[in-house]
Amino acid sequence: MKKLLVVLCVMALALPVFGETVFRVANGSEPQSLDPHMISGVPEHRIYQALFEGLMIASPATGNPVPGLAESYTVSADQKTYTFKLRKNLKWSDGTPITARTVYESWLRNLNPETGSQYASLLTDVIVGAAEYNSGKGTPSGVGIKVVDLQTFQFTCLQPAPYAVAMLTHYAFAVVPVHAIKKWGADWTLPEHWVGSGPFVLKEHTPNDKIVVVKNPNYWDEKNVKIDQIVFYAADDYATTYKMYLNGEVDWNCNPPPTDKVAEAKARPQKDFIVTPELGIYWYAFNLQVPPFNDVKVRKAFTMVGSRKEMAEKITQSGQIPASALTPAFAGYTPPKGYAEDEEQAKKLMAEAGYPGGKGFPKVTLLYNTSSTHKKIAEYWQQRFEQVLGVSRCSTTPPRPTRRSRSTGSSASSRCSA
Repeated sequence: MKKLLVVLCVMALALPVFGETVFRVANGSEPQSLDPHMISGVPEHRIYQALFEGLMIASPATGNPVPGLAESYTVSADQKTYTFKLRKNLKWSDGTPITARTVYESWLRNLNPETGSQYASLLTDVIVGAAEYNSGKGTPSGVGIKVVDLQTFQFTCLQPAPYAVAMLTHYAFAVVPVHAIKKWGADWTLPEHWVGSGPFVLKEHTPNDKIVVVKNPNYWDEKNVKIDQIVFYAADDYATTYKMYLNGEVDWNCNPPPTDKVAEAKARPQKDFIVTPELGIYWYAFNLQVPPFNDVKVRKAFTMVGSRKEMAEKITQSGQIPASALTPAFAGYTPPKGYAEDEEQAKKLMAEAGYPGGKGFPKVTLLYNTSSTHKKIAEYWQQRFEQVLGVSRCSTTPPRPTRRSRSTGSSASSRCSA
């Protein structure tokens, strides 16, 4: 399991001449989108938490779900139906009321197959009729969500789902300004058309540079928002963002330091290099549509190669935990053992699949996220695949970054495709 590695100094806040409190964040790569239904990454999630609020939010103290737009909720005796009471007088940043109808329309938008939301699957896994509508086989009226009254929203699960409330903190369940989306279309995320529900609103977005958000005067808990402005810098080069932090250019570096600087970061007298467990996973996904990875024996062989422990100790060097299953362990859940590392068995499986010693195996490209550490990880596995399986023509290349959010059990992904 990957660990969240952050350089954090929450007290190192810049104070411009106007006296505003500004918090500067090296946030990672340029966000895919600012539309909550079109994102799938951790950098996007951080921005989402500033600009939006769902029925429930994650407590900053414990990570457990606490009321957000909702004031309270009740659960039916059979643990299937959840009824939420919204706070009174909720407003979007433009003053438009936020009601149970807004929640209803937002969830239907995410499920609409025309939206193309990657995380609509979180709703389809839980809510009655959601999978049918999302697949184009059902209708909106068949989805188990309901507007009881303007302040009361209800949804019904396929089966008892005690984890459903915790899921609501994810942006898959985001409440979006449907009125602004209808008016502006895809341009609703531009600063001049922006409408949000969170503690901050979008002021500026310079692609591949920075996003600036400022306090939302219409936020229901505005009096407790102590920061006036947050600047999210689109910077994902580990060496660069580490220098930015050391130079006082940012207050929070969300990227880990480059591997050759980890020991230095750990030894800092300020004790501002903080390593905490993250509900996340780093994995390679196979292209199952074409040979050779449509063969389960090939996939098993690749999975059994290499040493995750060796990679963590020699490459990432920051306490990452080796994993053999897609979902990491967390409170109340023990993951399956998965496939053990067994390079001799991997060779046998490749032979059984028709590629003894790698003979006849097609050219393979290993894609990885854009950073020097991801490159080193990819090169490690490239070497192991060549030495053990005989895949001598495997190459590595950085594509457009593909990320997954922590709340779905993953934080970075790469693909291995023919």
